[in-house]
Amino acid sequence: MTRGYMAGVAAQLRGEQALRNTRTVEQMQTIVNQRAAAGVIPTSARDKALVRVSVERIELDRLTQQLEAARQTLAASWSGTTSDFGPADGTFPASTALPDKQVLLERARRHPRLARWADEYQHRQHALSLAQAYGVPDLSVGAGVRHFPNADDTAALIQFTVPLALFDRNQGHVLESRFKFAQADAQKKAAQADLQEEMARAYADAHSAQYAIQTLDGETLSAARSAFESAQEAFRMGQTDYLSVLDAEHTLVNIQHQRIDALELFHTSVTSLEGLSGTPLDRKSTRLNSSHW
Repeated sequence: MTRGYMAGVAAQLRGEQALRNTRTVEQMQTIVNQRAAAGVIPTSARDKALVRVSVERIELDRLTQQLEAARQTLAASWSGTTSDFGPADGTFPASTALPDKQVLLERARRHPRLARWADEYQHRQHALSLAQAYGVPDLSVGAGVRHFPNADDTAALIQFTVPLALFDRNQGHVLESRFKFAQADAQKKAAQADLQEEMARAYADAHSAQYAIQTLDGETLSAARSAFESAQEAFRMGQTDYLSVLDAEHTLVNIQHQRIDALELFHTSVTSLEGLSGTPLDRKSTRLNSSHW
């Protein structure tokens, strides 16, 4: 359900961003049409503005459908419907730092996937010991008294019996138990390797996504926004052409998408790390409102 919530919030953020982008390019289209009608700029700019608005509207519709699908998936996780809840509050829990990877790997040793094979390993080891024990002949000891009438004497007797397992030393069961024991050992090691691989992949994704978020929020996003706003103003003042505005707007949109993608990747990766390590990581909530964009 956590992953479904993350996907729903990310889809909602993408839809909200697409709506803002659509309104922006529609406003620019109005300005372009006015300036083209006045003969200030070429009429080809009007066509470019029309194309840009059409592309953004198509993207908005696509993301709206994705949001509905994400909401339906989330609702299905508790056998509900999309009408059971309203929009997400637009928040992502933000982890300040990732624990050391080795610490997480140590915690992962207690994962049920590994504990299962540890129990199976011991069970099959015990089965092998039993099979080997059954292959060892049992020694039986008996005692008695024997009377010798001719000599008018009595003697004590001790009897030892050792079965000669010439044809059945339980070798079939021993071989089968050895195979199952080796199989359990191999499966245990494979489970350990798979879990470590998943942990390493989730940790790498979380680390790279966290770096991307920090970089984009540091200067990149604000610089792209400033460049777009400057290009818009310069176009209104007749100091630049519409292509410069399109280029700046395209750059800003790409960075906005990268940030949402990085946020979703970071938190789904953190969720994976929590599941694999069996330990919740330290998080705090951060509101993702329009000031982030």
